[in-house]
Amino acid sequence: MRQVLLAALIAILAGCASSVIAPKDASPVPKEFVFAVSEPAASSATAIFTRDMGGPPGHRWIIYIDGNPAVKLGRGEKYTAWLDPGDHVFGIEPDAKIKVLQVMNIGQSMSAGKTYFFRAMFTREGYRLQPSSANVDQH
Repeated sequence: MRQVLLAALIAILAGCASSVIAPKDASPVPKEFVFAVSEPAASSATAIFTRDMGGPPGHRWIIYIDGNPAVKLGRGEKYTAWLDPGDHVFGIEPDAKIKVLQVMNIGQSMSAGKTYFFRAMFTREGYRLQPSSANVDQH
């Protein structure tokens, strides 16, 4: 029975199409969902997180920066963080009462004055956060 339920859940989630949205077209996250606020500085690196349109309905996705919750992203939203140069770890998980998937993490070395784009999406493997090839003119 458990295997049947798991297979049904995977089939439902696999059918949730996700489509890319350019950072310039994404809406800013409403302030009530932002937990980490930073200000730009000449010595900072910029990280822009954009969540795809589509994907599983009903909840926001939590983006973590260095293990701390930074924001809850909704569909088609973006969040900008100004960070110290160096190595950072970013994570993503659904903001759901039942945690069926673990936090997915990626590392990124960041340089002062540079902008880095990250795409939050849903795939057959689950929630994913990956570097994006969005160009600087798109934010």
